[in-house]
Amino acid sequence: MDQVPCRFGPFTLIERLNRSAMAEVYVASRPGDEPVVLKRLLPPLLQDPAFRRLFAHECYLGARLADPALPIVFEEGQIDGWPYMLLLPAAGLPLVRLLAVALKHHRRVSVPTALQIALPICRALVALHHVVDDEGSPLEAIHMDVSPHNVLVNAEGEVVLIDLGIARSRRLDAGSARLRGRSAYLAPEQLDAPGTIDARVDIFAFGTLLHETLCCRPLFRAATEEQTLYRLRHAPVPSLPEDLPHRERLDPILARCLARPPDERYPDTWQLRVALEDLAAAIQLDAHRAKIVSEINTLHVLAEATEADPVAPIRAKNARAGICAC
Repeated sequence: MDQVPCRFGPFTLIERLNRSAMAEVYVASRPGDEPVVLKRLLPPLLQDPAFRRLFAHECYLGARLADPALPIVFEEGQIDGWPYMLLLPAAGLPLVRLLAVALKHHRRVSVPTALQIALPICRALVALHHVVDDEGSPLEAIHMDVSPHNVLVNAEGEVVLIDLGIARSRRLDAGSARLRGRSAYLAPEQLDAPGTIDARVDIFAFGTLLHETLCCRPLFRAATEEQTLYRLRHAPVPSLPEDLPHRERLDPILARCLARPPDERYPDTWQLRVALEDLAAAIQLDAHRAKIVSEINTLHVLAEATEADPVAPIRAKNARAGICAC
């Protein structure tokens, strides 16, 4: 891994933000420009044609998106054969981290806040699933990795669904996609018939994400990969807590998203979006705006305090053991 800051062609890589199985993401600058987000293929993959195709495909999709809750690519290129893309900055903390903080502090994400997070994700999926090529033909794009790890939420409650690195579309040969999303968010058909999948796998993953946001606990994830996949295929999906407000409206939406046979799910994200917007209207989501922002702000403060405290992991471990770390 390069030490930062370092040079990359005309760019100075200032800070590394993330590293996935395929790429690394930096805050970067170049003379005369504002700081940007730069994503480049990992060095060990530069000679791998399949990963280069995946990266080029991500650039292609990102350049055709305009939804504020999706990563938008405004420049792509190569420096000495090393492909990169520039993206509009997306601020926020990963949803998975906010949910972990809520669980740690015995908090529950309120229904309005969960819906405030879920609706932009659903709208982003509608936009992605309907993106077209230069001739106006549908690309039949699928995100393939919808999970709380790939959702950023800022302190104002704005949401971005990131990382199209393993997305599929009609433009990308399925044989090029050797990666799959996180096991706990796969749809069953991704395990049993991966060559026949369509956008309904994103609906299943979205349902898993929404359930976890409401409960602050993983739905299918278990101690081992084998146990996770067994639960994903066979475990009954638990109903929401009985004291959860609007449970009677949420349970049918989740049940349809999480139906194991694809034909029993929403046929597309547009119909899922309609169901969520009907729920938002029923609970008067806009009237909860101030409380939503306050709740998300609190989770941000707790998350940042935990990260800033060097003895927090020790204190948490000792607390579980009944030891006071003063």
